Amino acid sequence: MTANPPSIPLLHGRYRIEEQLGTGRLAVVYRAYDERLQRQVLVHMLRRDMSQQEALRQRFVQEAHNSARRSHQSLLEVFDSGEIAGRPYMVTEFVAGRTLREIGAMPLDDALLYFRQLVGAVAVCQGAGVPHPPVSSNNVVLVADGHVELLENWRTPQAEIALDVAAYRAPERVAGGPLTHAATVYALGLLLVEMLSGKRLTSGDDPRAVVQQHLALQVPPLAQLRPMLFVPALDELIKHATARLPGERLPDAAALGRALVEANLRL
Repeated sequence: MTANPPSIPLLHGRYRIEEQLGTGRLAVVYRAYDERLQRQVLVHMLRRDMSQQEALRQRFVQEAHNSARRSHQSLLEVFDSGEIAGRPYMVTEFVAGRTLREIGAMPLDDALLYFRQLVGAVAVCQGAGVPHPPVSSNNVVLVADGHVELLENWRTPQAEIALDVAAYRAPERVAGGPLTHAATVYALGLLLVEMLSGKRLTSGDDPRAVVQQHLALQVPPLAQLRPMLFVPALDELIKHATARLPGERLPDAAALGRALVEANLRL
């Protein structure tokens, strides 16, 4: 943790910077206090080393606009945005908690409860045509009992981000294909397996080697990963989410959500 930067003690005459929490792809994230509404918030500010790169600057601004267009309880709510000393920033709700990666395997009921929230959040983004944070157990934070949020985790070390993304990359993307809704369904399917088993189905320290594993990955039945967890309907759903060929997969998160309902899985 680092102290608040002396150059920006109070943003917009309102947000008092208290502490740097971490750094993401584009932003440095600070814990701050909203003096007007008297509540903690997060300030996401474009990294200083990127402030002179116009393409990255515009990308940050566009991502802030996109974030404001998506609304779901499992996505960070955007309160404000602005610019200081040539560096754009975005203010969001404050969240803190453990990631699903840190929690590991969880009971079936909890996994399904959280997974439904994540699928709903992704479906909202896909329906609105705006990006969402990458699907990863490091990007899902349990902020309260019964509630998770999907966010770009500023605590993930920069050197590990590529490896984290590689663990969920759909086979067609390994060959250079675009990020489609079906590719995201594949990532969600792998995440559900991880939530239930506590294990990622790929391993290694080289992102390039990890993505190659998806070309031959066979998702085993859950009972093989976690004895006593025999849920045929859930195995079937995961099969349709993680099919190697995108045309054999559920096409998007909305379809995955409907499949969850049709499977009549208990909570």
